[in-house]
Amino acid sequence: MDAYPKSMYKLNPNIAKRIFANIADDERLIDEILNDKSEELLDGKSERIVSIYLFLDDIRNKLNKLKGKIMSYDDANYILNIMILVNSEITQYYMDKAQKDGRFSYENEYSQSSIIINYIKVIRDDMQRRGKIQEIYPNKEIIESKELKIVSECDLSIIEKHLEYLVLINTLMCMQISPFFNDKDRIIAEWFLCCFGDIFTNCMIEGIYMEPNTSYSEYENGSRTTTKMEIFFSQSNEDRYQLRLDFPHDDKECIHFNLYEPFKIAAYPIDYLEYNMLIKQYGDVVKNLFYHCGNRMWFKSQFKDYIDLNFTNNIEARKALLNLFETHTHSPVCDNSVSENDMKNFLNELFSAISIMDMSHSRYLKPKNIDENKELEYITLEKKC
Repeated sequence: MDAYPKSMYKLNPNIAKRIFANIADDERLIDEILNDKSEELLDGKSERIVSIYLFLDDIRNKLNKLKGKIMSYDDANYILNIMILVNSEITQYYMDKAQKDGRFSYENEYSQSSIIINYIKVIRDDMQRRGKIQEIYPNKEIIESKELKIVSECDLSIIEKHLEYLVLINTLMCMQISPFFNDKDRIIAEWFLCCFGDIFTNCMIEGIYMEPNTSYSEYENGSRTTTKMEIFFSQSNEDRYQLRLDFPHDDKECIHFNLYEPFKIAAYPIDYLEYNMLIKQYGDVVKNLFYHCGNRMWFKSQFKDYIDLNFTNNIEARKALLNLFETHTHSPVCDNSVSENDMKNFLNELFSAISIMDMSHSRYLKPKNIDENKELEYITLEKKC
């Protein structure tokens, strides 16, 4: 589908209405949109969401056709161009949102797919080089080798995992403005979009796991039974994390996010304002405690070791910074206007919506059955390949 927003096709509101109502993967809808002769036009927000929907479906269809095959230069270039369009639309959404909220800055990053785009560029350029080498050595298996087929399968899997995150984002964008969801659903969808926009900027999504039933799991025995969703991701510096959505448990009375890195709990990153206040209060030594990724300052893995090293003679500062870390190990998702039942209803709507999408790399599993350390170790090994 060679289509670009606001240029090669007009989007009928009646067709978009059906997408907003069902959030369904239906090829008939796509055919109707492309063949529509109506003069009606969608508003900007709706058109963006439907455009992203179409582009993602196009990439998904292309990837499905490549199963068991080696991705060619033309294949990679096609996927790359559509991914750039998707990234452009989602980036514009986050820029518009930041401008509306008075938080826009040219220094901030808003792209959700820069890493995967660069990854696809590497694949494309590699296949172009292999094609030229194959022409020089026609009797050697440069492009059709068994090893390259295995590599190509891994490449497809990596692209598909990030694609499913974009499907999740697109679904949340749809829920945020769709009249077929209630006010609480729209509010929560916007909160999730804001959180993901901050956390996953300049990252690549490695896997999504969802609790298939939000109604009963908190009454089960065992660890992590209050966890409803887990997203594994890696950053541009190849650090890898797991983001968890948790319902209240123990002394944590709010619905919150947890961050986890291999074999240890991590702290939710802070914004620039809080970071600059810490520097003003404790000096430039604070710069040794954090690193920059996306639009946030992240606690370094050795944060507590750095505290021991740099604040041995300042007990008050040491105590305050350690407390800062502890308070950020649980980050509230929303305010008190959203109840547990509101969140359960929202998650059931969300999981129902994305369950009809082709998200084979996402899993509807109980998070307590997932070994997060093995998942993170696999991501590490994958990055070294």
